[in-house]
Amino acid sequence: MYSKLIKALSIAAGLFALSATAIASNMSNVLVDANATAETRLLYLNLKNMSAARMFFGHQLTNMEGLTFSGPDGTKSDVKSAVGKFPAMYGWDIHGGTSSHIPQNVTLTKSYMLAAHARNGINTMHWRVPNPVTGGGHNDTGGNAVQAVLAGGAAYNNYIAELDDIADLANDVGIPILFRPLHENTHSGFWWGANHCTPSEYIALWQLTVQYLRDTRGVHNLLYVYSPHANQTHFLTDGRYPGDSYVDIVGASLYQLGDFKSRLLAVAKETVNFAEARGKIAAFAEVGPTQGFSDPAARDDFYTYILLDTIKNDATASKIAYAHVWRNGGSNHFWVPVAGDAAHSDFVSFFNDKVTLFETPVPDMYAPATTSPRGRPYCTASGTDPDGDGWGWDHNNSCIVQGGPQDHHTGHALTNSNGSWDYCSAAAVDPQGDGWGWENGASCIIPGAPADPQANW
Repeated sequence: MYSKLIKALSIAAGLFALSATAIASNMSNVLVDANATAETRLLYLNLKNMSAARMFFGHQLTNMEGLTFSGPDGTKSDVKSAVGKFPAMYGWDIHGGTSSHIPQNVTLTKSYMLAAHARNGINTMHWRVPNPVTGGGHNDTGGNAVQAVLAGGAAYNNYIAELDDIADLANDVGIPILFRPLHENTHSGFWWGANHCTPSEYIALWQLTVQYLRDTRGVHNLLYVYSPHANQTHFLTDGRYPGDSYVDIVGASLYQLGDFKSRLLAVAKETVNFAEARGKIAAFAEVGPTQGFSDPAARDDFYTYILLDTIKNDATASKIAYAHVWRNGGSNHFWVPVAGDAAHSDFVSFFNDKVTLFETPVPDMYAPATTSPRGRPYCTASGTDPDGDGWGWDHNNSCIVQGGPQDHHTGHALTNSNGSWDYCSAAAVDPQGDGWGWENGASCIIPGAPADPQANW
């Protein structure tokens, strides 16, 4: 019952009733960067809060490459062409070396990132760092590169030079960025992959990366995304997780063909359980048919049947915060179907669903708000809930304690579809079993009972 299908209409306009100053102090033990900017902290909180009810949609290089335009100008996107709106998340490639599939244009990238942020979009940055030993691309696996970087010397200096480019870009734009370094490490296609370094060596490389950006270069607007490839069975239990102090978001990468609905569900649930146990956000950092919709084995109903139906109808999987798909690099390599493609109508249905979030309507992701997802204010002062039931009294009004048993993060306390009645937090408040209960001086509805108008969705 506590799926995204039920939660979707429960999100009110606001997310957290804390000032930016209060958020800064309350988040110091949550994020990788205790000195993260206020906007970065707010993005994390709002993304986590919204993940209980909605799923953000992202697209790689959405206004850099496309099937419906040639030559980027920042105003075009295949997503916008397909459904009339930009995605909620914008993915960028930051890399050097010979693996670049588009000319590196940092100035253009920064401009587009700032424009996405101005539209209330979320920027995520993908890093195809060149091999620091051979000088080849990220998929050049020669030279024992991880070991060479950790040993110091020329390889270390080359790696640091690449990190300096990331630091310069991040500091120049100053806006929050989801940074996804050293991705898909559980397979062996990249020089930092599983067959090219031990788990401890990978962890050391990741931690070096974070420490250099955060501590040496003073970059404080990054959220760090750990993104193992989920085609491997033990993608989260292979000993390569860098540690809770070095990860903000756990974002699985999953590519398969045909009907991989059961695998997607298993990966979503494992990712959510792993992330929640560590206080992290869970996501699909990349997901889709292996070679995109140009592959005959790709299902035309991937978006609604495999992805959306799986996510929104499972209580655990429904906590996936976002699903990001790969780029539209050409007619033989695309993940967003446009008009004329057999999968286009399915993508439109995905866009129109209550659960998915594109450019609009998304609340301000970079500002504090005033109400909980129940439409009730969060308590703003300590001591307002002396009996510890999650309800407090603040400014002559009932309020909900953030993170308490009435906060939606616990899986309780959502309004029903008409926004007038609270869900009951426990079945015991309905002794007659008619679906109506009495709680906190007001009537409430038992989720899934006949009185719940959403029970028959």
